[in-house]
Formats: sequence, structure tokens, C-alpha cells
Amino acid sequence: LDGPAEEIEEKTFWLLHALTHNIVPAYYISGMVDVQVDCLVFEELLRQKVPSVYKVLKEANVDCIVLATKWFICLFADVVPMETVLRIFDCLFYEGDKILFRACIALVKLHLDTIVKCHLFPDVVLTFRNICKDKQTLYCHEFLQAMFKLSGSLPRSRIQRLREKCRVKVMQTMDELNQREAEYRTQLELQRQKQNQVDHPEPDITPAEDNMIGEQQEEEAESEEIGTGDLSKTTCNSNGELAPAPSLVRSTVGLAVR
Repeated sequence: LDGPAEEIEEKTFWLLHALTHNIVPAYYISGMVDVQVDCLVFEELLRQKVPSVYKVLKEANVDCIVLATKWFICLFADVVPMETVLRIFDCLFYEGDKILFRACIALVKLHLDTIVKCHLFPDVVLTFRNICKDKQTLYCHEFLQAMFKLSGSLPRSRIQRLREKCRVKVMQTMDELNQREAEYRTQLELQRQKQNQVDHPEPDITPAEDNMIGEQQEEEAESEEIGTGDLSKTTCNSNGELAPAPSLVRSTVGLAVR
């Protein structure tokens, strides 16, 4: 990029916008579903094009999501040497996202002899981490040649079919995880409620107290229906003054006793 600093910054911004909105538009959204889908597509391409490596991964119980998520999220930036990253970006802008699969497969094929010697999960993960920074990825021209010397074509229609197939698997897995999370939260809430009942038990109420409370609630309901200004709940004492009716006195005494 040439020109004044502000112009370079603007061009850089629009390049980034093209990457995140046109080339890999669904990589950087919540859930990163497309990243998981492309990892499974890569695994399927390994099964077809590099079966020996696919066999090693299955025997070691290693998923490509563990190995290649960073490759796709970072678009190989901070994965391979910068000079090689820039060459991959050139191809990415020119050919689109299918170049990412070429880069993944080339990276594996260049280190085929090292990978097939692995048998355990930690060995496979460590080997895949180390192959990204060795001399075979440092020489960008050789790496690019390996990318475009892959046997067989890699048409976009084929990648799209694999993506549709793998997307079903990813969505099923996510639904299962969401269901498990919901069940876990339900169990957690039930345990919390039980613990709260143990820590703060409700007081026991005798039948007599229960009847007294019921009578009081009935009287309060009647008072609300009649109105606060009704004098039917009052009586006159010997001095001619208004006084609470006996029923109210009994209720008040009952509450005081309780």
C-alpha cells in the first residue's frame, strides 16, 4: 500500500472489511458456527486427500476443531511466518476462502512423515503446533507451490456441499450442548431451592392457629366488600360511643394470643 498514512489506514480498513464481511462473513459472529463447520470440512478433506493423517487423528482421538480453529480464526496470521501469511492473503483476496483449505492441506502434507509417527493425543497436538513455524513454512514460495500442487481439484461447489453436510452436524452438537446446559441450570435451581428450605425452614402452624388465620382472612374479606365506612362492624357501649363489635374484639384478641 502506497500513499499518505491516512490513505493507507483507510485502504487497510476496507481490506479488513472485505475479509470479515465478504470472504469469511460468519467467522466472527456469536458462536462462530462457520469456523466449526470449516474445521469439519478440513477433516473431511483430510480423509479424502491425506488418509494416513486422518487415520492418525482418529486413533489418537483428536478432532480438527482442536487443531485448526486458530488457523481459520486468524486466517493463518500468528500461525505461520509473516511472509507466508502475506502470500496466503494475496491468494485469499484473489481466490476466496477456499484457499484456506489449500493452505491447511499443504501444511499437513509438507509434514506428513512427522505426523504419521504420532500415536497419542498430546503428541499430535504438539506436532501440529510445531509444524507451523519450521523452515518449510518459512520459505513462502515453496509453501505456495505445495498449496497449488495438491492432487485433484478443489472446486467451490464441492466445498459448499461439504459445508452443508458439516453444518448439520455442528447444529446438532450445539443443540445437544444447549439442552445439557438447560438441564444443568434446572438441576442447579432445584438444589438451590432445597438448600434454601433447609437453611430457612417455614414455621409449623397448629390446626387451631390455621383456623384462626382462616377466620381472620374471611372477616377481612367481608370488611373490604362492605367498605371502610360501614358501621355494621361497630356497636354502641353504655356511654353511647361507637365501639368495635365483639367479633372484631375476638379476632384482635386471637391475633394477640397468637
